Amino acid sequence: MRESIGNLQVIRIRVNSEEDAYQIFESTNARNLELSVADLLKNLIFQKIKEKGGKDVAKTMWMDIVNNIEETGTDVKRFLRYFWISKYNFVTEKQLFKAIKREITKWDDFLEDLYNASVDYNRILVGGEDDWSDMKRGDRIYKSLSALKLMRVTQCNVFLLSILRNLKKLGTDPTRAIELIERFSFNYSSICGLPANRVERVYSKYAIEIESAVRSLHPKKIPGKVQNILAQFGKELADLNPSFENFSESFEEVSYRNSEQSRQQVKYILSEINNLDEGGEHKIDFANVNIEHLLPQNPDKGWGLKKKEIKGYVNKIGNLTLIHKKLNSAVGNQPIKGKIKALRQSKIAMTINLVKKLKELNYKWGENQIMKRQKELAKVAYHKVWIVS
Repeated sequence: MRESIGNLQVIRIRVNSEEDAYQIFESTNARNLELSVADLLKNLIFQKIKEKGGKDVAKTMWMDIVNNIEETGTDVKRFLRYFWISKYNFVTEKQLFKAIKREITKWDDFLEDLYNASVDYNRILVGGEDDWSDMKRGDRIYKSLSALKLMRVTQCNVFLLSILRNLKKLGTDPTRAIELIERFSFNYSSICGLPANRVERVYSKYAIEIESAVRSLHPKKIPGKVQNILAQFGKELADLNPSFENFSESFEEVSYRNSEQSRQQVKYILSEINNLDEGGEHKIDFANVNIEHLLPQNPDKGWGLKKKEIKGYVNKIGNLTLIHKKLNSAVGNQPIKGKIKALRQSKIAMTINLVKKLKELNYKWGENQIMKRQKELAKVAYHKVWIVS
């Protein structure tokens, strides 16, 4: 460390104006010193937007933008690119700064647009249910956005930024499109793990089409055009949706893991399938339910199984159900017949149906039954819950 510090060279450059300083900053990066697009854009904005009445509005707004994005745990450079490809044209991260510098002339307007987009981005990623109460079907939109956050899917935020930016001018309800994104993302990204870059281009394409329609059409013509765009968007997602064979193969690998992310994902999957049995009317409170392993991770002697024997299938989703916390301690690690009394007290439809199934199976529950249920749940998930068509 001492040798490295001893070899450092500090170069002092005197300039006559702040504008010259900005120019040197940018040209230094052109000599291949690593600066992010956020650093370069900040520098350019400060260069283009001068102080007004002794107030440096640009610096204040930029800090607000950075704060909004940092609250989401996202890199500012990702937000900047998502904003750009939601409104202007599709570019890679390397192309972004040159595109902005080449195409933007009204820098005050651009900075204000960036600020408004940062507010929307913050709302998408960290907003609570109350933040959507002003929107029609805001509860449904919040539910879908919460699911997308759980899946850690981000490419769709390009499309969502365009929707929120133009919401008051759309003249149509975007809820179904947002719910479609949730279902598609579950199949395409969360379960099958298919390439993100392909779908990112689709989100950008339709985000820009919506932007163009709102900008160029007479207000009376916008709703019809937007509805047509959303219909085409749905068809393209349906074309990209994985086949049932691919989905089923990937779904068979879905398992419980000992992390909060995994637990929440399993609860999401089970609760959505449970909703089907409830007719969509029952809303499970994740905080008050536990995931129950029918075959326990640490089975007692009555099971006649050792922990190492069941390692490959005990955490499969086919072995899992939901149960209220107050019943969880009563279930324990005992054999199925010993669990039934507690399971029968459950009011969760999935667990009620599972109790009936166990009776039909004469309370036999092992690897074959677990993997069979895993395949059955895959069919239900693909054809009835996360439908993309």
